[in-house]
Amino acid sequence: MIITQEYLKENTKVVDDMYKHGLFPIDAVRYEHFVNFCKGAKTILSVGCGGREPIAINATHACDIVKNSEEYLKRDGWNGEFKIASCTDLPYPDKSMDVVVCSEVIEHIPLLVDVEKTFQEVNRVGKRWIMTTPHPPIWFPTHKRIFTCEQLKELTKDYDVDIFEKDIFFFIQT
Repeated sequence: MIITQEYLKENTKVVDDMYKHGLFPIDAVRYEHFVNFCKGAKTILSVGCGGREPIAINATHACDIVKNSEEYLKRDGWNGEFKIASCTDLPYPDKSMDVVVCSEVIEHIPLLVDVEKTFQEVNRVGKRWIMTTPHPPIWFPTHKRIFTCEQLKELTKDYDVDIFEKDIFFFIQT
Protein backbone atom coordinates (compact mmCIF):
# COMPACT_ATOMS: atom_id res chain seq x y z
CA MET A 1 0.00 0.00 0.00
CA ILE A 2 1.32 3.43 -0.85
CA ILE A 3 1.14 5.52 2.30
CA THR A 4 1.21 9.23 1.51
CA GLN A 5 1.95 12.02 3.96
CA GLU A 6 -1.68 13.09 3.61
CA TYR A 7 -2.88 9.58 4.53
CA LEU A 8 -0.54 9.49 7.55
CA LYS A 9 -1.76 12.90 8.68
CA GLU A 10 -5.39 11.82 8.32
CA ASN A 11 -4.81 8.62 10.31
CA THR A 12 -2.82 10.42 13.00
CA LYS A 13 -5.81 12.73 13.47
CA VAL A 14 -8.20 9.74 13.63
CA VAL A 15 -6.12 8.17 16.42
CA ASP A 16 -5.87 11.52 18.25
CA ASP A 17 -9.62 12.09 18.02
CA MET A 18 -10.53 8.58 19.12
CA TYR A 19 -8.14 8.74 22.06
CA LYS A 20 -9.42 12.15 23.21
CA HIS A 21 -13.07 11.09 23.04
CA GLY A 22 -12.52 7.88 24.97
CA LEU A 23 -14.41 4.68 24.44
CA PHE A 24 -17.88 4.95 23.04
CA PRO A 25 -20.51 2.53 24.39
CA ILE A 26 -20.56 0.79 21.00
CA ASP A 27 -16.82 0.05 21.33
CA ALA A 28 -17.63 -2.12 24.34
CA VAL A 29 -19.72 -4.37 22.07
CA ARG A 30 -16.75 -5.02 19.79
CA TYR A 31 -14.21 -5.38 22.57
CA GLU A 32 -16.37 -7.82 24.53
CA HIS A 33 -16.66 -9.99 21.43
CA PHE A 34 -12.90 -9.75 20.80
CA VAL A 35 -12.00 -10.71 24.37
CA ASN A 36 -14.21 -13.80 24.08
CA PHE A 37 -12.76 -14.62 20.64
CA CYS A 38 -9.20 -14.31 22.01
CA LYS A 39 -9.73 -16.48 25.12
CA GLY A 40 -6.86 -18.90 25.59
CA ALA A 41 -4.60 -17.17 23.05
CA LYS A 42 -1.02 -16.53 24.13
CA THR A 43 -0.18 -14.17 21.26
CA ILE A 44 -2.72 -11.57 20.13
CA LEU A 45 -1.94 -9.03 17.43
CA SER A 46 -4.01 -5.86 17.06
CA VAL A 47 -3.64 -4.51 13.49
CA GLY A 48 -4.39 -0.81 12.93
CA CYS A 49 -4.64 -0.67 16.68
CA GLY A 50 -5.15 3.01 17.41
CA GLY A 51 -4.49 4.14 20.95
CA ARG A 52 -6.80 1.92 22.99
CA GLU A 53 -7.61 -1.45 21.42
CA PRO A 54 -4.56 -3.49 22.54
CA ILE A 55 -5.30 -2.60 26.16
CA ALA A 56 -9.01 -3.40 25.81
CA ILE A 57 -8.38 -6.84 24.28
CA ASN A 58 -5.19 -7.77 26.17
CA ALA A 59 -3.11 -7.86 22.98
CA THR A 60 0.52 -8.89 23.24
CA HIS A 61 1.46 -7.24 19.93
CA ALA A 62 0.17 -4.24 18.02
CA CYS A 63 0.90 -2.36 14.84
CA ASP A 64 -0.33 0.80 13.17
CA ILE A 65 0.97 3.12 10.48
CA VAL A 66 1.08 6.07 12.88
CA LYS A 67 3.40 6.61 15.85
CA ASN A 68 0.86 8.31 18.11
CA SER A 69 -0.83 4.92 18.61
CA GLU A 70 2.22 3.65 20.47
CA GLU A 71 2.52 6.87 22.46
CA TYR A 72 -1.06 6.61 23.74
CA LEU A 73 -0.71 2.91 24.53
CA LYS A 74 2.49 3.41 26.50
CA ARG A 75 0.96 6.42 28.30
CA ASP A 76 -1.83 4.13 29.51
CA GLY A 77 0.57 1.41 30.65
CA TRP A 78 0.43 -1.12 27.80
CA ASN A 79 3.65 -3.17 27.74
CA GLY A 80 3.25 -5.20 24.56
CA GLU A 81 5.39 -5.09 21.43
CA PHE A 82 4.48 -2.26 19.03
CA LYS A 83 5.63 -1.92 15.42
CA ILE A 84 4.99 0.73 12.79
CA ALA A 85 3.53 -1.36 9.99
CA SER A 86 0.92 -1.40 7.27
CA CYS A 87 -1.89 -3.94 7.34
CA THR A 88 -0.86 -4.93 3.81
CA ASP A 89 2.67 -5.93 4.88
CA LEU A 90 2.65 -7.31 8.41
CA PRO A 91 6.19 -7.82 9.80
CA TYR A 92 5.47 -11.17 11.44
CA PRO A 93 6.18 -14.77 10.36
CA ASP A 94 3.45 -17.05 9.01
CA LYS A 95 0.99 -18.27 11.67
CA SER A 96 3.06 -16.61 14.40
CA MET A 97 0.03 -15.17 16.20
CA ASP A 98 -2.66 -17.22 17.88
CA VAL A 99 -5.20 -14.49 17.06
CA VAL A 100 -5.14 -11.40 14.86
CA VAL A 101 -7.71 -8.63 15.42
CA CYS A 102 -8.16 -6.06 12.66
CA SER A 103 -11.03 -3.82 13.68
CA GLU A 104 -12.34 -0.73 11.92
CA VAL A 105 -9.44 -0.69 9.44
CA ILE A 106 -10.52 -1.87 5.99
CA GLU A 107 -13.04 0.93 5.46
CA HIS A 108 -10.14 3.43 5.69
CA ILE A 109 -8.09 1.78 2.92
CA PRO A 110 -8.27 3.69 -0.38
CA LEU A 111 -7.67 0.82 -2.84
CA LEU A 112 -9.70 -2.40 -2.95
CA VAL A 113 -6.57 -4.35 -3.92
CA ASP A 114 -5.08 -3.28 -0.57
CA VAL A 115 -8.20 -4.43 1.26
CA GLU A 116 -7.70 -7.83 -0.40
CA LYS A 117 -4.04 -7.79 0.64
CA THR A 118 -5.09 -7.02 4.23
CA PHE A 119 -7.24 -10.16 4.30
CA GLN A 120 -4.29 -12.16 2.91
CA GLU A 121 -1.86 -10.78 5.49
CA VAL A 122 -4.15 -11.30 8.48
CA ASN A 123 -4.80 -14.86 7.28
CA ARG A 124 -1.08 -15.47 6.76
CA VAL A 125 -0.01 -14.25 10.20
CA GLY A 126 -2.89 -15.48 12.36
CA LYS A 127 -3.88 -18.99 13.30
CA ARG A 128 -7.33 -17.43 13.77
CA TRP A 129 -8.46 -13.92 12.96
CA ILE A 130 -11.33 -11.50 13.24
CA MET A 131 -12.15 -8.24 11.46
CA THR A 132 -14.92 -5.71 11.80
CA THR A 133 -16.20 -2.92 9.63
CA PRO A 134 -19.30 -0.75 10.03
CA HIS A 135 -22.25 -1.66 7.87
CA PRO A 136 -24.38 0.76 5.86
CA PRO A 137 -25.44 3.46 6.48
CA ILE A 138 -22.61 4.15 8.99
CA TRP A 139 -20.03 6.40 7.38
CA PHE A 140 -17.40 8.89 8.52
CA PRO A 141 -15.40 11.34 6.38
CA THR A 142 -12.22 9.23 6.80
CA HIS A 143 -13.94 6.12 5.41
CA LYS A 144 -12.99 5.39 1.83
CA ARG A 145 -15.77 2.83 1.27
CA ILE A 146 -18.77 1.16 2.82
CA PHE A 147 -18.97 -2.62 2.50
CA THR A 148 -22.09 -4.69 2.00
CA CYS A 149 -22.34 -8.24 3.26
CA GLU A 150 -22.20 -9.45 -0.37
CA GLN A 151 -18.93 -7.58 -0.98
CA LEU A 152 -17.39 -9.03 2.18
CA LYS A 153 -18.45 -12.54 1.11
CA GLU A 154 -16.78 -12.00 -2.26
CA LEU A 155 -13.59 -10.64 -0.65
CA THR A 156 -13.38 -13.62 1.71
CA LYS A 157 -14.49 -16.41 -0.64
CA ASP A 158 -11.05 -18.06 -0.35
CA TYR A 159 -11.21 -18.21 3.46
CA ASP A 160 -13.36 -20.27 5.79
CA VAL A 161 -15.10 -17.39 7.59
CA ASP A 162 -18.32 -16.52 9.32
CA ILE A 163 -19.78 -13.10 8.53
CA PHE A 164 -22.49 -11.67 10.73
CA GLU A 165 -23.96 -8.34 11.82
CA LYS A 166 -23.95 -7.19 15.41
CA ASP A 167 -25.14 -3.70 16.23
CA ILE A 168 -23.55 -1.39 13.65
CA PHE A 169 -20.75 -3.79 12.63
CA PHE A 170 -20.06 -6.62 10.27
CA PHE A 171 -17.89 -9.24 11.99
CA ILE A 172 -15.74 -11.46 9.77
CA GLN A 173 -14.01 -14.27 11.65
CA THR A 174 -12.36 -17.61 11.10
